[in-house]
Amino acid sequence: MNGSLLRPLIRAELRAELRAGEVVMTTIPFAASGLLVAAIAIGADTPLLRRVGPGMLWTIVLLFGSFVTLRRTVSGEPTRQEVLTLLGVDPVIQWVARAASSTVLLLGVIAVLVPVTVVIYDPPLTGLAAQAVAAVLVAVGLGALGTLAADLTASTRTRSSLVPLIVTPLTLPLILAAVQVQEGAVYAASPWPWLLLAALADVTIVLAGLLAARTLQEGAV
Repeated sequence: MNGSLLRPLIRAELRAELRAGEVVMTTIPFAASGLLVAAIAIGADTPLLRRVGPGMLWTIVLLFGSFVTLRRTVSGEPTRQEVLTLLGVDPVIQWVARAASSTVLLLGVIAVLVPVTVVIYDPPLTGLAAQAVAAVLVAVGLGALGTLAADLTASTRTRSSLVPLIVTPLTLPLILAAVQVQEGAVYAASPWPWLLLAALADVTIVLAGLLAARTLQEGAV
């Protein structure tokens, strides 16, 4: 029964975000502006812009992506969380719904920022399949880690500043893998070691979230 509630919970989370518009109206415009400002700061050195473009993209995704997981969530609100618990919805299912919805939103952010990066930085468009896989792995890991960090800091007043501090160092393997996949595409190197690194990081983060979900919710109640 709990498993059958996962999709409705994810849809509810996404509908709530569409109504609030935090990601579309705030995160994406600021992230795109960050890419533009960074390019202006670098200057008109076209070879340098092409080289740093992918790294700049993933840096911006990391910096702004953590705020996607800080949005107000349906199952994360204390009152609704209590209702879901009374209805017998497993805290693990609630956590998965929040992490999955964050992943979907992060994929949307990446989908918008990639063409912005192409226009501004004109990076080499090679190895697109491997880079698409890397983007999905980054979104999954960042979505899960951000959700876990948001739950860990739910009762603190400095949540908005603590979550990026927790997320940033722990997502470095994901960002490193994404950048190296792109570099490997330019120099015809195999992307598999870096994709495996990102996948391993994702599995570790998701397992940590699944194992901690019940304990974190019990501590929040």
